[in-house]
Amino acid sequence: MRATPIAVLRVTDVHGKVLEDNVPQRTVVLTPEAAYMMIDLLKGSVKRGTSVAANIGIPEAGKTGTTDDYRNAWFIGFTPSLVTGVWVGNDDDSPMDKVTGGGLPARIWAAFMKQATAHTQPLDWRRPAGVVEVTVCGDTGLLAGADCANPHTELFLKGTEPDGDQTHAPLPQGGVQAAPALPPIGPGTPAPAAPPVGPGASGHGLPLTVTTPRPGSQVSVPFVIKGVTRQGATVHITVQVSSGFLNTPVGDVYAVLDGAGGFRYLVDPAIKPAGATFTITVNAQAGQDSNTTTLTVQQP
Repeated sequence: MRATPIAVLRVTDVHGKVLEDNVPQRTVVLTPEAAYMMIDLLKGSVKRGTSVAANIGIPEAGKTGTTDDYRNAWFIGFTPSLVTGVWVGNDDDSPMDKVTGGGLPARIWAAFMKQATAHTQPLDWRRPAGVVEVTVCGDTGLLAGADCANPHTELFLKGTEPDGDQTHAPLPQGGVQAAPALPPIGPGTPAPAAPPVGPGASGHGLPLTVTTPRPGSQVSVPFVIKGVTRQGATVHITVQVSSGFLNTPVGDVYAVLDGAGGFRYLVDPAIKPAGATFTITVNAQAGQDSNTTTLTVQQP
């Protein structure tokens, strides 16, 4: 997540009346699903990769780094609540004696983090609804059948995992698996049906309400977009401004949800033409469920 730094959150008068209320502009630069997949990859580095010296037995992830001639060695690791980086090197930039990121830096990180997390509950990252776990066969990467000798679980973005038509089968003589036969295609062959798209495509609509601003209302820039959806959903907000010949995007963010599924985004574009129309589109998605709402507001 990227947040624009601000110095003043709120200004009130002596009676507690709010004179100024600044909302930090936070932009999610990775979807929750992409971030979780990356964290899972970096977990593997600690469990069975170059970072095993940093493994302290709690949910953790990290990455080693070693520069040319062993002049710098790094380990940067993190838990859901704490990020720590360790650098090892000589202050004159001379080469070290084959020190790598997975050695001394990882051991220093582990020694520090054991103490830093000793009195906190070890929490794991929450898996988004758009990431699924599937048991596949190591030989082929397809669904593990009963004859698979080395099944293991893998994470997939929902919709990209192998389906029931892609199941591991014994490799034929020569070690090359034959491709499945494809149905004939030619004149008169009906095209496959397209999957349903749109709100409630899976048969279960996703609730989505924009509470502020109201459609067709007048707003003074900057203004705040507020709404609520299902907890755990991904919310994408775009804002377009138009006035005369001007028609340009001024906002494109993934909103951060609070514990109740609420979201908010401050619209404060550099372009603020008088009488402009703002078109706001909010899309919420959770797995196969999605919902989109579009509204326009006017600046006086």
